[in-house]
Amino acid sequence: LERPAGALPGGGVKAQLRPRLVEGLDGVADYMRAYPHGCLEQKVSAAVALRDAVRWERLATELPAYADADGLLKYFPATPAGDPVLTAYVVAVTHEAGWRLPDGVLAPAAAGLRRFVEGSLQRRAPLPTVDLTLRKLAAIAALARVGLAEPKLLGSVTVEPELWPTSAVIDWIDILHHLESAPDRARRLAEADRV
Repeated sequence: LERPAGALPGGGVKAQLRPRLVEGLDGVADYMRAYPHGCLEQKVSAAVALRDAVRWERLATELPAYADADGLLKYFPATPAGDPVLTAYVVAVTHEAGWRLPDGVLAPAAAGLRRFVEGSLQRRAPLPTVDLTLRKLAAIAALARVGLAEPKLLGSVTVEPELWPTSAVIDWIDILHHLESAPDRARRLAEADRV
C-alpha cells in the first residue's frame, strides 16, 4: 500500500477484520432501538434489525389488528386497506429472520397475495406508476419463500429481467431459488444472475 504521488502528508489507512459483516454495527443498533416511527413496516424492520425475538413476539400478537378483510397487512390498524407490497415484505423478512407469522395471519395474507397476483384483488400503488409487475414479483417471491407459490402464478407477469430494476431481479432470483418447479428454472436463473 503506497501513498499516491503528490498526496498531502498525514492521513492513513485503518483496516479492521471481523468474522461477520454485521459485527461492529453498534450505531445502527442504537438507531433502531430508538427508532421513533411506528407503522407496521418500521416495527417489523426494527425487530428484525435488532434480532429482538421478544419485540417480534409482542408484535406478532398484534398482527391480526393490522390485517384487512382480504388478509393483506396494513401500515396502521386504522388504515382502511392492506397493501400487497407491505404484506410481501413482512412475509419475506420474517421468513429470512427465521421467525414464523401466526397461522391466523399467514394463511389469510398468503390468500390475499395470491388473489392480488392473479388479478382478482385490485390494489393501486400509492403513486401513479407502472409497477404492477414489480409488486406482483414481490408477492410471488414472498409466497415462494414460505412454500405457497406455484408455477401458474408466474403467468401473471411478463418475465423481462433485463428491463427490471435490481429489486425486481432479486425478487425473481428469490422466486427461482424457492420455486423448484418453475419452468425452465436453470436457464432463467442463469439469465437472472447475469443481469
